[in-house]
Amino acid sequence: MSTTTAPAPTLAEVIAWAVDQTWSEFAQDIAYQFHTKGLTPNQENAIRGMYAKCVAKAQARAEAPVVAAPVTEPGMYRQDGVIFRVKVAQGSGNLYALRYCPEVIGKASERFVYAPGMVRRLTASDRLTLDEAKALGHQFGQCCVCGAELTDPKSVEAGIGPVCAKRV
Repeated sequence: MSTTTAPAPTLAEVIAWAVDQTWSEFAQDIAYQFHTKGLTPNQENAIRGMYAKCVAKAQARAEAPVVAAPVTEPGMYRQDGVIFRVKVAQGSGNLYALRYCPEVIGKASERFVYAPGMVRRLTASDRLTLDEAKALGHQFGQCCVCGAELTDPKSVEAGIGPVCAKRV
């Protein structure tokens, strides 16, 4: 079985795509530059690279498996032994996932790193119970709900801070 690749888009096609990317000032600036003065080779390479990345991301999203029971609420989750914290984005209200990296040295909040697309792969059954989350909080010295660094010995022992303990 042979696979065929689509021909590379022309610069005009890439620029037409860039005009439609209203979320990106860079794409808009490049399109304006193209229409007014032309592009340098570096600018052309940059917009072609952006185009290729966006197309690849769109294809990956289209090919991603559909999760039967997607995550619908914030909390702590575990998938394949990796811990994730799902939060609500302040601006949009959308959920997103942060991967826990215990090896990171610094503030507790810096140990959670954005995990692009992971919220679509987590399922409701991956959610940790409160006791599981508290055990992790105790192990890592972080609140199992908000991820804040725990300093009070009672909170470290419980794996949850006093404010979050009142909320759950």
